[in-house]
Amino acid sequence: MFLCFALLLAISLAQGALTKIDDFESYALGRVDEVTGGNWKGITSNTGFASINTDDADAANQVLRLQQYGSQARGLYCNLSEENSIAEGATRTLYFRFRVSGTGTNHAIGMTSVDAPTTWGDYRAQIVFNAGNLQVRDGGTARNATNFTLQTGTTEPFYNAWMVIDNGSDTYQLYVHQNGNTSATESDRIMVGTQDTFAFRTGTTETLDCFFEFCNTGGETVWVDDVYIMDGETLIHPAAAHEPNPVDGAVDVLSSATLSWKTGLDPVDQEGPNPAITRHYVYFVADAEPNFAGVEPVVIEASGDGGTYAPTLAMDLTCYWRVDESVNNSLPDDPNTIIGAIWSFETLKSIPVIMTDLANERVFAGETAAYTCAFSSLSEPTVVWKKYVDGVNDETLITDGDYSVALESTGTDYVASLNVANAEEGDQGWYYCLLTNKSGQSAVESKHAELVIKKLLAQYEFENNFADSVGTSHGMGSSYPDPNTGGPVFVAGRVAGTQAVSFDGVDDYVDLGLDAYPKAGLGSGLDSATLTCWIMPTKEGIFMSNYNDGGMTGFAFSMTSASEVRINVRGENADNTGAIDIGTQLGKPSTDFNMINEDQWHFAVATWLAGGRIEVYVDGVYVVGANAGLPVNYADWMRAVTLGASRTAADRNVLGTFYGGAMDDFRVYNYFMDKYEVAELYYEATGQSVCIDPYESALDLNQDCVVNLGDLAHLASSWLSCGLYPYCP
Repeated sequence: MFLCFALLLAISLAQGALTKIDDFESYALGRVDEVTGGNWKGITSNTGFASINTDDADAANQVLRLQQYGSQARGLYCNLSEENSIAEGATRTLYFRFRVSGTGTNHAIGMTSVDAPTTWGDYRAQIVFNAGNLQVRDGGTARNATNFTLQTGTTEPFYNAWMVIDNGSDTYQLYVHQNGNTSATESDRIMVGTQDTFAFRTGTTETLDCFFEFCNTGGETVWVDDVYIMDGETLIHPAAAHEPNPVDGAVDVLSSATLSWKTGLDPVDQEGPNPAITRHYVYFVADAEPNFAGVEPVVIEASGDGGTYAPTLAMDLTCYWRVDESVNNSLPDDPNTIIGAIWSFETLKSIPVIMTDLANERVFAGETAAYTCAFSSLSEPTVVWKKYVDGVNDETLITDGDYSVALESTGTDYVASLNVANAEEGDQGWYYCLLTNKSGQSAVESKHAELVIKKLLAQYEFENNFADSVGTSHGMGSSYPDPNTGGPVFVAGRVAGTQAVSFDGVDDYVDLGLDAYPKAGLGSGLDSATLTCWIMPTKEGIFMSNYNDGGMTGFAFSMTSASEVRINVRGENADNTGAIDIGTQLGKPSTDFNMINEDQWHFAVATWLAGGRIEVYVDGVYVVGANAGLPVNYADWMRAVTLGASRTAADRNVLGTFYGGAMDDFRVYNYFMDKYEVAELYYEATGQSVCIDPYESALDLNQDCVVNLGDLAHLASSWLSCGLYPYCP
């Protein structure tokens, strides 16, 4: 695998390392495959489609150029070194400059975990230029930015772009402006309505280690320049002042603090301060809007590799500051002055400051739900615990009966706790605490954390009926579109003497009603659930499903033609104008596994927790999973939940994707199950153990939890083999 090592110069910044991936100045002009030494690779062989070119607006500058042309999709990519990649769980910022020639269609830039990407589906984080619009890819949809107008043209000034990529939550944010040497601000954040965070095209648990640009046919050209990768959420321009002290976002800063920073870097060697920077213009405000309107900068002469400034500070302040770099004595409003990022910090608080907030609790009936809130306070605090009622008449909780509250301290650090013992359904709700101290200021309020009783919400045993044996969401079997033509029938069940339901795969389904689970509401199983069923399929299709209009709140538990068990779950954003996926996962135990027409029962499980994990199991064994998204809302059902069919995207009143085959013992739980709980369900039903933790021994070579003759055969096949270098004796 080729790596973009041409210009990998790591520089330490306060927000983390900044690495220049490429500025394209070191190459001869020509096709990327021929002139970049393998650093950049083209996806098709057409001459000139991906090339190093002279900038049309600046003959002294070289850029990366990708053109749409003819009938073939085109692209290019650069594999990044490990230290310049975005590891699973990490957040880093991809910076680059771009210019778009016109209003062609579907030209994308982003990051992927695929080493040699060739198509749209390879993208993870992705932005798109389409018909003169800037679009963000949000899960399954490319959506137009609603607060941004893309200016196109061959000599239009370059845009600066910062993609803040969170490879833990599989989301990203985008900042864009056309302001030359200027760092990003909140006003540059790209929005779709009120939404500013967007889901990966495809979630991943892998490292993002490839910069990828791809386009459809047409006449569009996109130029890219100055590609950097930075740690964390870093919104500085690469040539701006950096390494602020206090660091951006710092808290508990002393009133005696002096501000300091490092001078903008030399654009030639990136190893020291820019010798052309002659002054620093320092803007500072406290407890004011961070736009510096009417603020005159403090002028500090450049000396060495940085500068300092000592403002007047007090407790309980939120401070914003910015350092602009004067180039050869350029004035503050001169376009040659390099505008810095807006940094902020908070001075030491006289009110309590929450360090670790409450977390949601899901427990079985009779167990104890435990909540803790860690905070700091300069004076002795008072803690009041509440159970939410309506925001006005919330219940105050004291140590009494099943409630117990406590407060522990070490110096100025405190931990407040609430235990709810013998939890039952009446205890379900939201709990929080109010913190006050001798400052006399308003109480600090913790997060409202859920208490949900873990339970089986519904169970369909199909014993000559579609009754819910643990609840009231009873079903009705029918055919679509004519309910009078039959419907599902009952056949022999998985266990001798019991029955199961059988679907014909053409028009059979079961209507479970509008109140069926999983559904919205505390503990009702859309933000956290487990679906389990036994199946003997003759045709792929939907096991259970429901979606509201517009592809919003909904889920689908199904099987594909490849015999993969699949789950998709989604909720909505804050203003209910866009869907946010918890995730989509599909998989099977092995490549040759196919249960269709096998005439055998199999155990299918989908389980998820919003903001946690979403996973699929087959026959008690984990087959696929990923980190789960975190929707804000889940709407009530607009139509009934169905078994054996789904509601079509074009019209939710129309059914399709009918499942064929038998189904038995369908259950809905309101909590996420781990691999041990799933294996236990399988064992309870079959008496068979499953291998979920391969035996931790070098002898268990085939990882089947047993050391047997198969492992001995593996060992014998490599007996006396030698991997020594340079030779074996």
